[in-house]
Amino acid sequence: MILFCIVNLIVIGNYVTESAYIDFLCPDPEPIVNGSHNGDCIGSFPPGVNVTYACDYGYGMEGPKSRLCWIIEPSDPYSRPIARWEPQEPPVCKRLIPCRVFCFGHAECFIKDGKMACACQPGSFWTPMFNSCQVDSEIYCHIIFSAKPYVKEIVDNVIETLQKKGIEQAVLELASHRKGISRCFSTKEKKENTAEIDKVVESMISSGQKIHLAIIVFLRSIIDEEQSKADMSKVMEEIGNDPKYTKNEKDLIKELHDLIGRKCLKHGVLIRDPQNSRNFF
Repeated sequence: MILFCIVNLIVIGNYVTESAYIDFLCPDPEPIVNGSHNGDCIGSFPPGVNVTYACDYGYGMEGPKSRLCWIIEPSDPYSRPIARWEPQEPPVCKRLIPCRVFCFGHAECFIKDGKMACACQPGSFWTPMFNSCQVDSEIYCHIIFSAKPYVKEIVDNVIETLQKKGIEQAVLELASHRKGISRCFSTKEKKENTAEIDKVVESMISSGQKIHLAIIVFLRSIIDEEQSKADMSKVMEEIGNDPKYTKNEKDLIKELHDLIGRKCLKHGVLIRDPQNSRNFF
């Protein structure tokens, strides 16, 4: 894959030394011990791309949590610029010291950055809806899909985040919910859960709540990416010139449309966590 980057023209007297287009790619980021990064998720590394790192359970990170592919201009105007990672050195994952503090649910306490923090144990997963670690997907999914207010609460919370904190935080929050809900379509209640989320989609269509509809369609893309992409395109078209929707709302729908079918958010932030990594809370 050939990628091009526009570079500044360097002028010496009346002479331009460099053409406007040069191809650049950073090398594949090196793996880290007792941790992982989302390089496989991104694929190629043109300037401007971030690689994010995560440590395995029981390990804490020292060093940069992410590294940026950056263009380095040489001091010699006749030399070719290069692309490299900044910072140049990746982080290191070091074993954390356990602490004797009770953590609710399936979590364990560690000393992290000089403070006590809880982390989800292996085999459990973080659920922002309940602000805790869950181990039983079937119970979690039963609660989510047996009571429609929980699904509506997810939508309302994402819209509130959009209004108060902007698109990036709203997308990150929604992606976190999507990871939790994705477990609900690999259980024996998959058919029933699919029917429930389809009902929510239909109710949003009937009510004319386009932003709510777009969020539910994004969640539903776990089941059917092709249909969800088509539904999201229709929502984008319908609100395109409608003045009652804000720029942030329109940009959110476009962002969600572009994310369907991808594993990464912008700048390489994962929609799915790196294998074996656990987030602190």
